[in-house]
Amino acid sequence: PLLLCVQHIVCHVAAYWVLFSITERIFVRTHAIGLTRINEKLPSPAIMQREKVRTFYSAVIDALYAFAIGSCATFSEHPSWLQTVLCVGIIVLWGDAHFFFTHRLLHTVPWLYQNVHYAHHESYNPNPWSSTSFHPIEAMIFFSAYLIVFFVPGLFSRTMWYAFKVGMVLGPLHAHLGFDFGADEGPAHHYLHHKYKIGNFGGWPTGLWDKVWGTELDENGHLIPPRKGRKGSNQYNGRATLGHFCKVLPLLYFIVKLCMAY
Repeated sequence: PLLLCVQHIVCHVAAYWVLFSITERIFVRTHAIGLTRINEKLPSPAIMQREKVRTFYSAVIDALYAFAIGSCATFSEHPSWLQTVLCVGIIVLWGDAHFFFTHRLLHTVPWLYQNVHYAHHESYNPNPWSSTSFHPIEAMIFFSAYLIVFFVPGLFSRTMWYAFKVGMVLGPLHAHLGFDFGADEGPAHHYLHHKYKIGNFGGWPTGLWDKVWGTELDENGHLIPPRKGRKGSNQYNGRATLGHFCKVLPLLYFIVKLCMAY
């Protein structure tokens, strides 16, 4: 088991390094792709070096999650098409909700922001290495989204589990490219979060939770009121944020169990 764990760590670190290095070469070091950065002023080499170190920590924590879940979780050997569709839905909805509520919590609890999440916000102008530039505690919180497989044992196949893992890295990478692709919830959306730090806690693919809870930002950094009839609030409240997140869990669990029954 120890050798297998080490293999997981080595493979994850190597994969992260290759992926982010290639992406940096394409999107940061050259203009061959014909796009213009949202902010042309790149972070200092010292900041980018610290981002690379924190990305190494995140890769190790990702690998430890993968090793533990791969060893302990129950996977479906022959998933039906309904299971596959359900897994895709869970990955999108759960990943979206988990990121919004945990991310907002990192901003609303002073200790978490000052001692944990602040490291990520050293990246004032996001670049590929900012994607998983996390304090180790934040990396553990971020990748805890994987634990959903324990709440729905036998639903995920290993293929869907690996797809989920890949998406958990490609999602932040897409959000931190630093280019405006014209998508409402794309890199420009997350750039505003890094610039103003008071909203846009969610993002791709839906941007739903920011709209519901009144934390969506306009291009000038002003909070957009939640849609009429919603109970969202522009006031930050860490306890309320955690409470809302916890309310999502039993509902999601009930829906999954209902679908699995059929």
